[in-house]
Amino acid sequence: MSFIVRRITLLVVIAITAVSFTVSTAARFGGLQAGMQEALDDKPFLENERIRLREVVLVAAVNTPADRAEDLAQEAQSLYDRKKYVDAAKIYRQAAEQGDAAAQARLGWMHVTGEGMAKDYEKAVKWFRQAAEQGEAGAQANLGWMYAKGKGVATDYSEAVKWFRKAVEQDNAKAQSGLAWIYATSPIPKYWNAPMAVAYAQQAVSKGPESWKLVNTLAAAYARNGEFDKAVMTQQKAIRLLQSDTGYDARKKQQRLEESQMRLERYRQRQPYISLKGH
Repeated sequence: MSFIVRRITLLVVIAITAVSFTVSTAARFGGLQAGMQEALDDKPFLENERIRLREVVLVAAVNTPADRAEDLAQEAQSLYDRKKYVDAAKIYRQAAEQGDAAAQARLGWMHVTGEGMAKDYEKAVKWFRQAAEQGEAGAQANLGWMYAKGKGVATDYSEAVKWFRKAVEQDNAKAQSGLAWIYATSPIPKYWNAPMAVAYAQQAVSKGPESWKLVNTLAAAYARNGEFDKAVMTQQKAIRLLQSDTGYDARKKQQRLEESQMRLERYRQRQPYISLKGH
């Protein structure tokens, strides 16, 4: 429950209690208008009503640990949106330590990206895991990718698939793409599943048709399924989307473009792509 919602609830409770006081007055003194002055003169009655109102207000104003953590997470999100990453990270950490799953997931991601702190994949895995165990779909997907890429943990496709599947149950596009990537490109043949790779990749792209990563995975899935003409066309689209992506510095974008071009050449040679890490 947010700060604003709690305050509205408190006002409503006070209003209801005031009505209750009026009803009590009328019932005790035989009518509202006639009994109001008599009620005000009855000190024991007024004291009992005052105590009852105070107890009701105290109950309504209770700020549980979960409420406080949610308030902190909202404050941190406001700072994050304004790109005040260092301040946001401090408050996210407070909320995360109080068990807020959204804050744990965001803090894990900030450890991956280095926003407001040094990159630390092991700490990222720690926070992703805590949020994932609470059912936070984004954290489950990110934890799956950490296992798929071997960042902060040893590469473990079985664990990656486990966490991707949990997030897929919540219709998470990143997890759908993650499962498709493993089913299409894993260096371990037992994980290959071309039809499922295509199905999951298509589901992911339907949610993010302008994401070069999702489109890139769909191209790999088509290649694993032997649909190389579709793989070529889809990979070309992924490259165009990557070229217009402003989220990378020049060096990293060039590296991604070279990798994407290499995959395109494999598909033109009618060969599926085998990954040694996530894309």
